[in-house]
Amino acid sequence: MTKRITSLILVTLLVVSLFAFVGCSNTDEMQQKIEDLQIVLQQQTELLRELQNTNASNLTQIANLTEEIAKLQDQIDTMEKMGIEWFETFTMEEAYEKGIITKENLQSIADLHNSYTSLPLSELDADVVKRIKITNLYKINEAIATIDDVILEGFYGVFGGDQSVYAVCTSYRYGGYLDDMMDLDIDGVIFYGYSGPAIAIYVANYTI
Repeated sequence: MTKRITSLILVTLLVVSLFAFVGCSNTDEMQQKIEDLQIVLQQQTELLRELQNTNASNLTQIANLTEEIAKLQDQIDTMEKMGIEWFETFTMEEAYEKGIITKENLQSIADLHNSYTSLPLSELDADVVKRIKITNLYKINEAIATIDDVILEGFYGVFGGDQSVYAVCTSYRYGGYLDDMMDLDIDGVIFYGYSGPAIAIYVANYTI
């Protein structure tokens, strides 16, 4: 029973890590990923019932499995809510070269960065925060990573005609920073370096 539980949890974590957290390009692909996760969720739920009925004394195993089921259900709910609206991510240089952000945008980000401050994270909608965290998970080389392990370190503005471009830096709870940034000059806009997370540009509904 213990080996079965361990195997199922490992399979679940791998499915969540490899499928749930990478943006997809169409509705059919997203739906397939949701269905794959729902199958694992059903298997976990059945195993939990079996464990509760036959080995109720093992409270640790029951608690661990219950927690994994809750996490999996949360990821499924998030995916169903978000549909195909995942963020594309760019470095500031890439975003500027592609015309996603302007030189004026860059300067406003640099002004905050160079003064060692940022905008309140409370200004970001909770759904946007969750999407940013999920978008970042593919960078983390950890099968057990969840959205709770991605930390938003700073918020530097919302841009774009439809206000769908976000400048944010993130880190990973156990693995340090996802990116490092040294002194940076983008078309004359200077970002003075520090040892910390780089500012990335997150774009909703990006089209070339």
